[in-house]
Amino acid sequence: MFYRILGLLSGSREIKFCDRDGVALTTTPVSFVCRDLPNFLIHTFYACFAFTAAIPLFIFLYLATALFRPAQLKVNQGERLCYLKTDFWFDLRAGGALTHTAEFIDAGLRTGHDIQVVSADPLVHYHLRTKVEVVTPPACMTDFPAKLAQIEYNLRFPLLAFARIRRFKPALFYQRYSANNVSGVLFSYLFRRPLVLEFNSSAVWAAKNWSGSRFILLEKLCEKINLRGAARIAVVSEEMKRRLVRAGVPEAKVIVNPNGVNPAKFSPAIDCSAVKRALPEGKMLVGFIGIFGQWHGVLTLAAAVKHVVRECPAAHFVIVGDGPLKNDMMRILEKDGACDHATFVGVVKHEQAPAYLNACSILVSPHEDMADGSPFFGSPTKLFEYMAMGKGIVASRVGQLREILEEGVDVRFVEQRKPEELARAISSLIKDHEQCRRLGAKAREKAIATYTWEGNFFRCVQPAPSPRDDR
Repeated sequence: MFYRILGLLSGSREIKFCDRDGVALTTTPVSFVCRDLPNFLIHTFYACFAFTAAIPLFIFLYLATALFRPAQLKVNQGERLCYLKTDFWFDLRAGGALTHTAEFIDAGLRTGHDIQVVSADPLVHYHLRTKVEVVTPPACMTDFPAKLAQIEYNLRFPLLAFARIRRFKPALFYQRYSANNVSGVLFSYLFRRPLVLEFNSSAVWAAKNWSGSRFILLEKLCEKINLRGAARIAVVSEEMKRRLVRAGVPEAKVIVNPNGVNPAKFSPAIDCSAVKRALPEGKMLVGFIGIFGQWHGVLTLAAAVKHVVRECPAAHFVIVGDGPLKNDMMRILEKDGACDHATFVGVVKHEQAPAYLNACSILVSPHEDMADGSPFFGSPTKLFEYMAMGKGIVASRVGQLREILEEGVDVRFVEQRKPEELARAISSLIKDHEQCRRLGAKAREKAIATYTWEGNFFRCVQPAPSPRDDR
């Protein structure tokens, strides 16, 4: 609406809004007065109504989670699981979030569970082997702040999904935690079935540090409801567990469940001949895959390139992915005269990633702590994919990376944000093929033994040991 008004005030006779597929929405002065403005006023009334109606729901669930114990996981839990995905990440095509959701569901199906997926997004790029029940957020809310749409979705999602879930009769609800949504807790109380909450990061922390939001009362309220109402909270790292325990969540309720890998998909046996033909010939390839965010350490990676090629002229970097720091990476490479020593592949489909990783001899994960100085709390999906590829790995000694890998056994560790140290570790593996091979073999052994997606799924849904089991 803001841009429509701005366009009309500029004197434009026609305004077009185009998406990346070329689909256009056209506004003219006549259509604005006769269509857009009346619709906006109606949508404003609806947004106010939805906000008012959602407040009693939040208050009810806040009191219910304070007074009543959530339904607990039982030994005879059953085989049916309802997976709730309520975040507004539409048309996601790559990244750890997509990989985790797709592989978690697929692992559950492979182990014999019947899984119903209810989502805000059709998940077409996830290639799931089960039907996705879609509850589409209303298009009329796009003229308002995202928070209003999230609040409205707490009413829309349960109302439209209730009948479908009742027919399915799940024994367990599993929700990927999303900002300002309490649907999983509501369903858990309505059906008296336990909720497992996948808690990857705090919406309160994200609102403060990423959105710069000052009004975070709603995020705090919804987060409190979710943490109280879940029978089990699955976090990806020990650091995230420590944060929740410090916030008052009972320690016994929280399990650390790192991300995983499908070692059949990510394997040194993957054919990478086509990928190699598209890359510089006769080079020792060093690979990275991920989103170019601050905590991925991509600026350190870019700054290390010149040091590596100075020591090992045959080295060439293959960088798969994209993100907000790509231009900064390019500027560093250009300043260092190293642009010819790196190939930016761009975002690739998940099923194409193994070929790119297998084309490389060394894989790099230069993660670093968060921009606000707090410890890195993630569980990089790429780390487990690197391990399964059986390649030599160079990684930063931060967060979960230092807990999973062991220096000199399955990784070469470096200190974060130190390009020259990163370069030395990469160069040492380029020169020592036997060490590179040995580290990679041990890393793959560990991935297969401990970090498969089946193991990730089982840790989430298995009941807690009974006192008898403990004895």
